[in-house]
Amino acid sequence: MTKALGMGDSHWDSTKLNMMLADKAADFIKRSAKGDKPFLLNYWSPATHIPHTPPAEINGEKILGSTPTEHLDMTKVLEIEVSRIVNALKESGEYENTLIIFTSDNGGLPEKREIQAGHNSSAIYNGHKNSPLEGGHRVPFIAVWLRQD
Repeated sequence: MTKALGMGDSHWDSTKLNMMLADKAADFIKRSAKGDKPFLLNYWSPATHIPHTPPAEINGEKILGSTPTEHLDMTKVLEIEVSRIVNALKESGEYENTLIIFTSDNGGLPEKREIQAGHNSSAIYNGHKNSPLEGGHRVPFIAVWLRQD
């Protein structure tokens, strides 16, 4: 029996999950952009949630072990996912007619290796994920809309 890479079925390779989802999102954009109706893509990446199972590489770019922690490796995966979706919007001609909202569900992890390497996701706030303090609940919220009329 093969050891599972993450939770679930021993034949499931969770290192492939994020890019599989990003590719499906990009395919959805390409299909939807062919019509004249607006469309909604609600994309929820599991990238930075446990289990952290970074792939060795994506498109020739080293991922696993490229940062101080597997959590930050997965943050790098998230960046590649978002880039894949943005590129699909650009290729389909929909980028300048799209509202993109990027946010998170709660604060970051308090991993000592990340903090020692200079990455403190809570910045000036006290607390981290699962904490009632501000650092556990303040999250990024970025909205981009380049609509051109």
